[in-house]
Amino acid sequence: MTVPALAFCCAFASGALGRLAPASWRPVAGAAYSADVGSPVISRIFGVALAGPQLPKWSAQTGIRPQLLMSFQAWCHRPSPARLLAQARQDQVTSVMITWDPWCPTPRGASSRQERRKQPRFSNAAIASGRWDGYIRSWARAVRDSGLTVYVRYAHEMNGGWYPWRWDPRAFVAAWRHVVGLFRKEHVTNARFVWSGSPGTATVSARRAARVLAYWPGRSDVSYVGNTVIDFGGRRHTHTISQFAPALAWAHKTLRRPVMLTEVDTQFAGRVTWIDQLAAYAAATPWLKAIVWSQLPSYGAAHMRVGDLRWQVATDTGGSKAALRAVAAIMNAPGGATRRAGPPPSRASAGYLPRPDTSSSWPPV
Repeated sequence: MTVPALAFCCAFASGALGRLAPASWRPVAGAAYSADVGSPVISRIFGVALAGPQLPKWSAQTGIRPQLLMSFQAWCHRPSPARLLAQARQDQVTSVMITWDPWCPTPRGASSRQERRKQPRFSNAAIASGRWDGYIRSWARAVRDSGLTVYVRYAHEMNGGWYPWRWDPRAFVAAWRHVVGLFRKEHVTNARFVWSGSPGTATVSARRAARVLAYWPGRSDVSYVGNTVIDFGGRRHTHTISQFAPALAWAHKTLRRPVMLTEVDTQFAGRVTWIDQLAAYAAATPWLKAIVWSQLPSYGAAHMRVGDLRWQVATDTGGSKAALRAVAAIMNAPGGATRRAGPPPSRASAGYLPRPDTSSSWPPV
């Protein structure tokens, strides 16, 4: 264990971190979250995104046992949900996050203009009109019968300029609500929908907030707010954890949902210090409910001049393993563990998300 990681663990165990954390990291007052079926789960989770079934090897190399596996699933590839979820059970995780994107991915290295080009077959309007209902229902049934908690990260980073589902925010909201409605109709009680926008870094301006909120479907159709936190590096894209903190606090306070860091990674240079900062932030931020460390190649990195993102924690000898173990220890601490996989929930049980909000007060205040 590195000296900074050892010092961090001692501070965490003594409770001193909460007193020493910067004021911008202190908890934001907000609504309490119910533990009822379908509501946000209070427990905290550490997860990882890996290429293929590598979890046993990755855990052996890093000394970290994630509770959650995340993967990207593109609709045009028609992946088998049953096979995907069976692999997760074989890996003995209790939770899965599926970044479920309605598109045919462009080749890696394609321009951002090519990536965001409209794909009419997968348009928001097509989804909202019911053209994909059979496919969506098949996934809903597979999730329902899996015995796992499944976090559905549908059409992520929708307010950015790099994916085709960015077109027509009103249609995006209609598509989101339609997908959630189909999961309800299939009596899925073990899914949680993660609305993973991109509010950016630093303080969120009124203009940026308006662009983000244009895609917001409302609290009744969202369990968690997700956010990508990647320090890409390079001259223009190096970001500390404290630079991400204001936007994360804005998302929590404004949208009134607990927050997940749904893709987390950093450049090779300064990696241990960056991960130590992530651990301190997690310890001081109780409304942060998940951290998903990504070991997958980034589409965004192909369009920018960035640092070295090709490195892997599992094979690094520079202290990142110990630093990341400290992060996992916080998120997997006693009292924060999710339930172990059990039998599929009853089809007769209540809806997996809060009842639709029929009030006229939107967006949230």
